[in-house]
Amino acid sequence: MGVTTLAPVLHSFDRHPGLRRWWRYALTSVVATLVSETTLLLVYGSGLLTASVAAIVASLAGTAPSYAMSRYWIWPEADRRRPVRQALAYWCISLACMAVASAATGWAAAHAQTGRLAHLVVVGAAYLVVYGLLWMVKFLLYQAWLFKAEARATSSQHDEVFEHLASGSP
Repeated sequence: MGVTTLAPVLHSFDRHPGLRRWWRYALTSVVATLVSETTLLLVYGSGLLTASVAAIVASLAGTAPSYAMSRYWIWPEADRRRPVRQALAYWCISLACMAVASAATGWAAAHAQTGRLAHLVVVGAAYLVVYGLLWMVKFLLYQAWLFKAEARATSSQHDEVFEHLASGSP
């Protein structure tokens, strides 16, 4: 696919910022998934950790790059007045997802066929399915609440307020 083939796609991103945001979210999710799934398969596959604990470690590994990319690349216009609150809320959402993923991978490992490879495949698939299901829910939470744009009044809004106050009407 050459640059000339990508031009219409890139142009549509300029016309539709929501589409650009969606693609950035998808790409960020791919990065986070690659980091977390690789971590999961390495620590569980090596026998270092149980499936549930490996899922927690994997989620933590993927959450750090995901937060940075979400805050600065997907939602650069987000309100920055309370960065600690924003980071804590992001990590709370991530911890809730982590708990669900840990429970699901633990359950999958307990019910998988015997054999190391079977466990690895089942645990890896369970982890991906859970995060796939949570993917849209997280986007909606981030878009509507967590990374909401800073509320800025435009000059016309200021003028309307001033005119209303100057008129003396209640």
